[in-house]
Parts: sequence; structure tokens; C-alpha cells
Amino acid sequence: MKRNKKIKNILVKYWDGDFSLAKSFWIVGVLIGSIVALPSALIDDGTITASSDGVTVLIAIYTIFFNFFLVYVYVGWWRSSSKYIAQKKKIKRSPFWGYAVYVSVVLGFFSIFMGLLIPLLT
Repeated sequence: MKRNKKIKNILVKYWDGDFSLAKSFWIVGVLIGSIVALPSALIDDGTITASSDGVTVLIAIYTIFFNFFLVYVYVGWWRSSSKYIAQKKKIKRSPFWGYAVYVSVVLGFFSIFMGLLIPLLT
């Protein structure tokens, strides 16, 4: 029970942007994101076409989960960037990396949107 509460607190802290920008970006976004994205490297149109109905359902569930995961990552990045930018401005330092992550988040959401929109148009 105590472990579940600790994990929940970590997830909430990340969502609120309470991790440093470096940890948010490199550990959650890059490291954990790469691990979560590994199955997507195996999924292509041929895999979906050749798979059974059960596998196709699993691929759909994974795709939905992965998109929600990306939204979670991007929200954490955005909030962490906001805090990073405010902190850097306060000490009169360059907030460049915070703005660079903002750009990554916008591009990431655009990618999710286009990934959902293009199949609907074809």
C-alpha cells in the first residue's frame, strides 16, 4: 500500500512539473519514453493486416495507451518548462532550454494530432 502511494506521488509530482526540466526531459521523456515506444517499432500496416483480430485489438489498445502516455509526458514537460523559465528569469539567466522544450511539446502535440487525423482522411 505504501509503495502504491509513493508511485502515485511521483506520478502527480511529474504531472505538476515538480521534477527538474532535465529529469523530466531525459529520464521520463527520453529514457522511459523510448522503452514505452519499443513496441511501436514493430507495428506497421503489414503487421496489422497480417495479424489476427485479437492482436489487432491489442495493437489498438497499445496505440491508445501510448498516445495518453505522450500527453502525460508533454504536460509534465510543459509545466516543468514553465517553472524552469520562471526560475531562470528570476536569477537573470537564459531560459533557452525551457523554450526549446515548449517547441518540442508543440511539435509533439501536432504529431499526435496528425497521427489521429490522417487515418481519418484516407
